[in-house]
Parts: sequence; C-alpha cells; structure tokens
Amino acid sequence: MNSYRVLGGLFFLCLLLLPISAVAAPEGGQNSSKECSMCHLRWMDDFINEEKKDLLMEMPEARVAADEMMCYSCHDGSIADSRFRVWETSKHKSGIKPSENVTIPEEFPLDAEGKMTCATCHTSHGVDTRVDMASAIFLREANVGSSMCKRCHRDKDDGADEGMHPVDVEFDALPQEILDAGAKVGVKNTVICETCHTAHGSTGDNFLIIPNSEEGVPQSKLCETCHGLSPDMSSDGVLRRHSHPVDVDITDDAKLPARWDNGEEPYLGGGKKVNCRTCHSPHNGTKKNHLLVVNDGGDKLCMTCHSSKETILRTKHDIPRFNSKEPSADGEAAANGGVCKSCHFMHKGYGPRMWARQVEGESLDQLCISCHAKGEMAEEALTGEHSHPTGVGVDQAVSEKSGLPLFNVEGDVDVAGKVSCATCHDAHLWAVASDQRGGKDVDGDGNSSFLRKSETKQQALCRSCHQKQGAILGTEHDLSLEADRSKNSHGQGVERSGVCGACHLIHNADGDKLWGRNLGVGEDVIEQMCNACHSRGHLAEEKMTGDESHPMGGVPIFKVGKEHTLPLYEKNGRRSRQGGVSCATCHDLHSWSPGSERGPGEKKIEGDRFNSFLRQANDDDATLCATCHEVNAMILGSDHDLRVSAPREINMERLTADETGVCGACHMVHNAWGDGLWSRGVGSGKNRNEALCNGCHARRKSASKKRLHGPKHPMNKKVSEAKATLKLETARFYGKGKIDTELPLFTNEGERSPEGDITCSTCHNPHRWDPEKGAPRASKNLEGDGSNSFLRRSNLPTSGLCVTCHTQKANVVNTEHDMRITGQEEKNRLKQTVGESGVCSACHVPHDSMEGGYQLWARGLSDKSEMLPERLCLDCHDEGRVGHDKIVEEFSHPETVLVGEATRKKSKNYVPLYDPSGQKSNAGIITCPTCHNPHSWTPENDRQGPGRQLEGNNRSSFLRFKSARNVCSDCHGIESLRRYKYFHSERSDKKSRRRLRPWN
Repeated sequence: MNSYRVLGGLFFLCLLLLPISAVAAPEGGQNSSKECSMCHLRWMDDFINEEKKDLLMEMPEARVAADEMMCYSCHDGSIADSRFRVWETSKHKSGIKPSENVTIPEEFPLDAEGKMTCATCHTSHGVDTRVDMASAIFLREANVGSSMCKRCHRDKDDGADEGMHPVDVEFDALPQEILDAGAKVGVKNTVICETCHTAHGSTGDNFLIIPNSEEGVPQSKLCETCHGLSPDMSSDGVLRRHSHPVDVDITDDAKLPARWDNGEEPYLGGGKKVNCRTCHSPHNGTKKNHLLVVNDGGDKLCMTCHSSKETILRTKHDIPRFNSKEPSADGEAAANGGVCKSCHFMHKGYGPRMWARQVEGESLDQLCISCHAKGEMAEEALTGEHSHPTGVGVDQAVSEKSGLPLFNVEGDVDVAGKVSCATCHDAHLWAVASDQRGGKDVDGDGNSSFLRKSETKQQALCRSCHQKQGAILGTEHDLSLEADRSKNSHGQGVERSGVCGACHLIHNADGDKLWGRNLGVGEDVIEQMCNACHSRGHLAEEKMTGDESHPMGGVPIFKVGKEHTLPLYEKNGRRSRQGGVSCATCHDLHSWSPGSERGPGEKKIEGDRFNSFLRQANDDDATLCATCHEVNAMILGSDHDLRVSAPREINMERLTADETGVCGACHMVHNAWGDGLWSRGVGSGKNRNEALCNGCHARRKSASKKRLHGPKHPMNKKVSEAKATLKLETARFYGKGKIDTELPLFTNEGERSPEGDITCSTCHNPHRWDPEKGAPRASKNLEGDGSNSFLRRSNLPTSGLCVTCHTQKANVVNTEHDMRITGQEEKNRLKQTVGESGVCSACHVPHDSMEGGYQLWARGLSDKSEMLPERLCLDCHDEGRVGHDKIVEEFSHPETVLVGEATRKKSKNYVPLYDPSGQKSNAGIITCPTCHNPHSWTPENDRQGPGRQLEGNNRSSFLRFKSARNVCSDCHGIESLRRYKYFHSERSDKKSRRRLRPWN
C-alpha cells in the first residue's frame, strides 16, 4: 500500500478517537456526536430520548467501548495498514490473567475478571496528541526505551549476572537485517526489549522480531542475526571465531533431563536440532553463568548431550584432576573451568573444535600439538621424529571399510578427507576395550593410549587401514605365534603392543618405516630392518641369507615402457621406480603367500617356492624371477630346464627342479654355494663360469652326453693378450683404453668385465636356447645346430657369432671355401653340413675338434704332407675330395730353407712362416698359408667372395698379396715375379722342386 495512504488513514483515525474533552458537548448532558458513538454506542441520543419509539436495536446493556472486540471491529486486518499486524500476526497475549512473573501497575487496567485486554496497554483518551508513527498507537504512557515493557516485566532487565539478556547496552551499530525486520533501538543504539520483541506483528512465538520457529528458518535465526555463528561481535581474532555448532541434530548419546536447573524444559528446534535456546535462556538463565540453563556451566551441560565423553574423567586428559593449574587461552586455571572447558571454549574457540588453547593453524593435528610439544603440558608424550604421517589421503574404499574417521580441512569427518591424529585417537577414551582410565603415571600401549581401536587381534587398529598387511596373522612374522616374549624397543611384548606394534611404533619410532626394533646391516633401511632379526644372535638367526645371496641395491634393467610389478626402493626405504633392489622387492613381509588373507597358523613352518613371504609365486613360469630377469626366462622348456632334461637331479639342498622351480634348480636366492647364486656342484675350470658349466657337462653328470671330449676354443684368455694377428681383427673393440665387445668377458670369479677372459658364457647364453626367437622351445634333448644351442648369436647362415671376434674371417663367405658354394652336402667332424653348422663350422668347431685341436679343425687331415698347415689344405684339395678340381701336384719351395720374418705381425703385409708342428714362427718354412689366406678370395680387398665357383689368377685365388708385392722378392729379387706366378707349375725350375719329406 502507498505509504501516504497509511499515514493519512492513521491521522484520520486519530481525529475520530480524540478525547471527549476535545469535542463540544450539548449543554446539560452527554454528547452523542458521531465521533464518540463510534465506540460508545450507549451514548447515542436515541437511547436517551424515551419518546423515540422507532429504534433499530435495543440499547446495549454492557459498555462495549471497553470490550476488546470493539478494538477488533476496526483492527481486524480487513484494511491493509497497521491493523493487519494487530489482528493477523502474533501479538501480546490478552484475554488471560497475568502470570505471577508479571506485575501489572494500577494504571494499566484489567477487565472485570482480572484479565488483560487491549485497553490494558492502549487507550483512546488522554494520550499524546502528536501525530506520528511513534505516538499514534494510543499507549497509556510513552514507551521510551521499552520503559512500558519494564513496568510489567520488572525482572527482565537485571542483566546477565541475574540470568537476563542485557538491555540498555550500547553498540556501535546493529545488523541491518534486524532493523529491516522492525527492531527498535534505544538512545545511542542501545539494546532494548523491542530490539528483539514486538507486541504486534511477529510471525512466531514469543513476539520475536525475527522468528525462530518457522519452517525452513534456522532455530537460532534471531540470535545469529546479531551474534552470528560466533557469539563475539567485538573479536577481531580470526582463529577465535569458532563456537559450538547450532541448527544441527542433537547427538545420539544425548541424555536430556526433564527440566534444566532453571526450571525450563529442554528446547530443541524442529524436535531435535540444537540451537542457542538449547543451552541459553535469554530471560531465565542461571545467575552469573552466561544465561546458561544449568548452574554448572562446564561439564554438566556438555556431558548432558555428549554423555559418551564422560570416559575422559580420571584419564590423563582430565586436566583439572592432574594439571589443575594449567591455564587455558583466557588464563583461567583448569580447576576453575571443568574438564571440558580445559580444552574447549563454547564460544570464541581456536580452530574447528573450539579449542581452548592457542594454535598455529586450524588442523586437528595442531590441537594435539598445542599440548604435546616441548615446553607444553604434555611434553613427556611427544610423537618424536618418526611418527605415523598425517595429512595423507586414504583410498575411499579402504576408508569406508576401516571404521576410522578421516577429516577435511574444516575438521569435519569426511570419507574423502585425510588422516589426522583423531583418525586413530579418541581423546576422550583411554581404553576402548576395557573400563580402564589409565591415570597420570600409567604407560599406554596398543590396548589403550586413547586409541579408537586397540591393537589386539580383536580390534586391529592398524589393520583397519592397512588391510592387506593383516595377512601377517598366522605367519612366522606374527610374533604372537612365533616369539611372544620378544619385546620392541619400548620394552613391550606382543601382548601389549599388538602384532603390528611388535615391529612398528606409531610414535617415537626408531627410524623410517616406523621401525620399533634394532637395525641390522644392509644397503638400505629395508634390508637393515630384515637383518634386525635375520642375523646371528637374533630372533630369526636360523633364517639368515648367508654370504652368497641375491645382490642388494642394484637397479634392474627393464624394457622401455615395461611396467615393473615388483617395488624398488631408495636408501631411506621409500618406493621409487628409480630405486634399487631390496629384500621387499621380492618379499611381502606381511603375507605368507601371494594373495593370502592370513598365514598357515603353524609355528616354524618351512616355506617353498609358492609362499615364503614372496610377492609372486616362483611358479612353473618363473614369474617372480622373470619380472626382472625377463630374458633368462627363455630357459623354460629348454635342455637347461632340468624339469625337462633331468627331473630327478637334485641341487645342493637335495631338492629337484619340480620342488625348486626352474630357476631354483641351479640358483639359490639365499645361502647359495658360491658366485652366481649357484646351487649345484661345480666342475673343473679356471674360470668360475666354466666350472659351473662343467658341473653338469661332465662324466656321470646330468649333461654327460654333452660334455666336451676333445680340444676346444681357447679358454681363460684375455682379448688384450691375443696374438698380434688376432689383435688386428679385434682392433675395433678397443676405444679410449678399454675393450668394448659385443660378447661378454668374465673375470676368474665369473663377473663381467671388459678386462675379463673368454669363457663358456662369452659365446653361450645358458638361459636361452635360440638367440633369434623370442620364445623358448619345448622338447626334450633336441640336438642343436649353429642357430641355437644356447649361442648368444646365431652362426647360420654366415657364422655371425664367430665373426664377432674374427672379423676378417668373414670374407670367406661366398668364396669357394664357403661350403655352401662348393660342398653343401659335405659334413664336418660332428656330422653336420654347412647348412647345419654354418660357414665357419664347416671347417672349424669350438668343441671336439680334431685330435690336437690345431686350428679347431673339424675335417680330415691329409697324409700327403707332414706339415700340419698343408695337411689341412690337402684334405680337400685331393682326388675324390671337395677340392678335387684344385689339386696341387708339385711343391716348389725346399723345406730346408728357413726364411726370416720380413714384416712385423702387426703389419698388414705380414707373411706367416711355420715350424714343422704348424705353429707360426719368426723364422720358418714357407708353406700353403704363407702365400694363401684361405678366408679371403682377393688380397687387400675386405669383401666377401663372388658367390660362385670362379677360376682364379695371380690377383685372387686366396693369395695374400698381389704379384707386385709377393713374398718371393725378399730372396729372389728380379726372378721373384716368375717364381711367384708359376710356383705350382711344371715350368718352374726343376732344381727347386722338392719332395715332401720330414723336417730335418
């Protein structure tokens, strides 16, 4: 409605209801003017004039002007002005007798029955004649600063000491929200009755300016308008803004009384919501007690709702009992405030739990640290350098299953929150599994210490979150089963510490991983922890790893992008993909077998390859070992898989391959019998690797059919000590003073080293049957060839393995000395064709060569010469042999002539001379290899042959030199060219011919 119409209507109403004295009356009697008769109906002239017989109604017997219904005849809400507030909204009570708590002054009349009416406070006569909104309500007296309210409600302004909300208190300003709702203030912005109450116009009970009981409205709305959620309007401290929450459901453990100490029934908004009125009574509070409804402002009121917190009494957290002089943040001694107030302020608290002590931040941890810190009340119970981490997240599924609370940054319980001190500790309960209260001098353990769950098997605090680690129960690492008298570093046995506490301490641990026992030796923290028990003189000395055990600290080499399923560790015990191998890489110290929920429950049970705390079973696919040693898993199904080739063979522990797994048949991770983690017997050999091979490849051993009978490739020789001619071929292996070969060299101890020796493992990879294929074979005792046989490189078709070192010999390929060109069906000493053995092995074999082992020759030896080099050549260059079309009929150079070495062995023009045994000599006989290089068709041309049979000349034909630089020139001068060209011809000098005869 237009505000001018409202004002105009009120002004007109004032004129109508002016006092009688203000209206002219007829001389000698009452005046029945219309203005008065509006209310005083009996005053109408027609009722006085008895001669008037045509009345429309009988004269009223009662004086209706004093009746409350007369007021409502206008103020019935039918006109949308101030009358709406009087009729339609909550109003001051009328029609009832005043209670004993109200004193009615004589000048405030009651009706004939002693009941209050509108006229008790209002009158249309004798009021202020000023026309304004403050004076137009026809009160019996001016209500300045709610003075009229105080006339009747005389005990409501005694102040907070008497349990009354203060009035006449000045404030700089009141919130605009309450002013907009119709609140009035006294002089100088003082709080008066009408700041909160209005006699007409309220929409709720108790005539409140802002209701506290409407649906959807907070039950403390009016209080919160001024006091906010933190009843301290003058405080500037950010941390001190925290108060007891309101408009929340009461706790389930609340035990409300029938009536409070002030005589009132407990008030809950909406039937169960805690609000300001639940604890405070603005007009009936207990004296000198902050308007509280109980006489004891401390423990009694708090524990009425929080009855479950009574368990704090007589514990170490009962500060008034054990630290009575300890002051709160307000300087009040604990003895004066009660156990609750020692730690919590109902209003103006520090942090989300209304903390009564100063803290550095708002996290729940800071509340604990405010006492548990050096120089503070609980400095004897510090958490130490090594303590359970806080502020870390937990998998939500684990969190929901654990039954332990997580907390968000506001300090509220949140399943997506993080670990806090309060996650594991209930500061109000000393021992959850018993009625014990501890006491000041009682040491806590895994069954007490304010833990939410005890660390006994029944409660399992640690296992609530670390659920996988619960598989330790019933294993040999469960000290309640294995060593119940053993004590941790705090002197606690497993009965007091719990299974987890036997090795780990939540607070004041001795090192990383919350370790609570002594540490042994080791590369990293994990190994040191294990050796704390698995060492001589300690708990698990019968399970030591021995002098020969899997190396620690190394970083495995994985394929790029390969996901490593076993953890690696840094020195401090933290997991890292860039870390090294530790005990826990292969072992899960909490689980007897992979995926198990608990151990077998037996004491000192002997493990096998499927359990023994292994992270993965050492199954028939060698899954555990192959995680790192992936290439070595190629041994599966090969002859070196003893399950295939020698299932009855036992290792040094007298276990078969089926009992140990394929890897365990030859290697032991712990307590091995020597280098290489070897678990079998060893044979002869100067190098450790050779001795390991000969442990099986020997007479009456598992691989006796594959033992080395005859001469073999030189062993235990350093490349750096090779003959000069071989050094020429291996020159590319040398760089910056180090040897870098494609094939590994080994020290005598079996370790790889560029300065090491050639041994069995240089050419053979004992774990992989075929170097070219990714998958192993799967058949028993298969005869190998040059492409497999555990070779590191295939020798088929062009002898790739041999020419890795003997690089210049690769030129034999595609020449007439390549049996693929001239003799595909020719077989060597091992009954192999060139297609089975490779180009080199058609003539040379690294094992079981001809007797004497000269040049590792794998073919026959001719009897047409006594010179070994010539016997090799003549075996093919003879009638009926593969070189029958290249037979040498005559030998021209006399054997009695000794020729001196003309060039050094390191020179590319070097000419080899031989003694009768076939060994190279500085001064010797000229024989076939002196002029011929059987591996190169064309001299001084480092390339392979033409790939077909070809008639040679003096510029090819496997000659070492071209004609111009022939070896003959050193002795024969100008005749050297003729002698060189026709060395095997009948046209050569008859006198220079010689018969083949022994050296003399």
